[in-house]
Amino acid sequence: MSVVENPMTERAAPNVQQQFAIGSAVVAVALLAGLGVIFGALPLYWSQGWESAFAENKDFRENMFLSDALLVLLELVVIGALAFGAYRLLQQYTQPGLRAGAVIGATYVVASLWFASWLGTGPLSTNFADNPTVGWAVMAVLLAALLGAAGYVYLMVPGWLGLMESLETQGWFHANPYKGNQGVRVRRGTIVGILAVGVSGIITMVSHRLFDYEHPHPTLQGATIPNDWYLTVPFTNPSVVAYLMFKVHLIMPIILGILLVWTAWHRQHADVRRLPDRDGSRDEQGLVDQSQTSGARHGRRAGDRFPVHDVSFRRGHPLDPDLECSLY
Repeated sequence: MSVVENPMTERAAPNVQQQFAIGSAVVAVALLAGLGVIFGALPLYWSQGWESAFAENKDFRENMFLSDALLVLLELVVIGALAFGAYRLLQQYTQPGLRAGAVIGATYVVASLWFASWLGTGPLSTNFADNPTVGWAVMAVLLAALLGAAGYVYLMVPGWLGLMESLETQGWFHANPYKGNQGVRVRRGTIVGILAVGVSGIITMVSHRLFDYEHPHPTLQGATIPNDWYLTVPFTNPSVVAYLMFKVHLIMPIILGILLVWTAWHRQHADVRRLPDRDGSRDEQGLVDQSQTSGARHGRRAGDRFPVHDVSFRRGHPLDPDLECSLY
């Protein structure tokens, strides 16, 4: 009787480096898209919609305080929705080093776009003013080279993956505690010190107008020149801009405050519990988990007479005749 064998196809082992590169690219694109909606698209379309909705009502159209207040409330709702979406997305990508790689990759993409915009509006605009098509081609080749170099590093350099893993293990991209075995009073003192120094620095930057401010318009009465960050699209006439952040003097202190709170919380947060009847005081101590000793992973007990395998040295039982023992 003939037996038909079903061929078994073995699945190839996953390429960790490739998974890291693809996952970092996906998360980086999602991160840039979310930041673009929060800081660029939403304020732009809000201001345009506000002006068109109250085109015939001058009082409402020029009430920028009401417009900005409603925009902040809308921004908070959108930020909450995007944060929830980002949380659900990261649950699907748990590879070590991916979060650090995504943040570094997104920063590199923004820097590359900024550099390409500077070239297009600076040296290339003067050299290819009469032939913008060639200027666009040169700029595209330079941008492709920059992004291609990053792709090669992410795909083909194992040391980069190791660097991202070591960077991520420091806990800056997770809600992991830092020195969680310290006393709660030490951690509270740490957070107070970090917040005091950080808030003082933010107040100093705002008071010295480090982020600039809205200047009065030189010709239009009552109008102001907006204080926005944007990238100018090269070889466009009239100039087309891509907004990065509106009202920098208001948004940047908020962003720095959020980063400050995250840094302080990361440096002090840990799960604590009260140790009962310690010394009669109300002090709290950090919780130090003691790992349990692993089991023996077999069912043998002391006094078992029969060996598990063919070889036994207990009470002079004979060895396997096929086994040769050597004292040398």
